[in-house]
Amino acid sequence: QDNSDDPNGYMLVVNASIAAGLFYEQQIDGLCENTLYEFSADIINLLNTTNPNIKPNVSFLIDGTESFSTGDIPENGNWNTYGFTFTTTPGQTSVVLALQNNAPGGQGNDLAIDNINFRACGPQTVILPEEDVNICADGAPLDLNANLIGTEYDSPAIQWQQSFDGGITWEDIPGANDFTFTHSELISGGYYYRYILANGNTNLSNEKCRVVSSSKIVNVVPNLFMTVDTICDGLT
Repeated sequence: QDNSDDPNGYMLVVNASIAAGLFYEQQIDGLCENTLYEFSADIINLLNTTNPNIKPNVSFLIDGTESFSTGDIPENGNWNTYGFTFTTTPGQTSVVLALQNNAPGGQGNDLAIDNINFRACGPQTVILPEEDVNICADGAPLDLNANLIGTEYDSPAIQWQQSFDGGITWEDIPGANDFTFTHSELISGGYYYRYILANGNTNLSNEKCRVVSSSKIVNVVPNLFMTVDTICDGLT
């Protein structure tokens, strides 16, 4: 099974060749300089035996240079997440990512790769209050606060967003760039919010340079409920 909850999910299955070589290579453009990024992948050793098999060993390359190595991947039947972080240099807006086989071919060196990730890194993003929020339809507006845990960004910029389809798609809220956003809509229903964060306003407009908070649902509870029942003629 691939490393997801999708019963029809995909993964890359590799019977590695005798000579070392690349499993994967991709160029990523439009990056932001001086930004922390993570490059990671899930890898599993397809063999699960006690025989002395060759164990897969994979390198993560940035622009053709090895930046991280998994070491020997154990025959434990488990998906293992490997990866590392790096910071783009001044003026750098493009990288070439690659995964390379280091182990020799032969008996063993059979593996699968899934969930190759490349993403910007930043502070941990939390929306306060952390607990579920329920307010009454005749209540007061509610303040949501963006709480950043970490010092990765020296000039954080923020944009609050709202979803009108249960968190599937998101739209920027015009002018909502402060660390506190006030929910003022008191019509009953569920309201979905989140914010995007980047190191500076310029980076905020580039989806490859920003991080996204978890979503927060504000439930506005109606103060009037209607109930309908049936009674037979002559009864109370």
